[in-house]
Amino acid sequence: MRPDEILQYCLDNLEGTVLVSSWGEKGIFYNPGNILKLITLQVENK
Repeated sequence: MRPDEILQYCLDNLEGTVLVSSWGEKGIFYNPGNILKLITLQVENK
């Protein structure tokens, strides 16, 4: 699987996750109730 496929799978199957891109990296965040920001998965394309 490519990194984008993994990220899309997480977004499609894990309720409440959000994709965030920064500095060439992409991460899946889970932040229930906007209380904490938890990085669930982070990938960097090289």
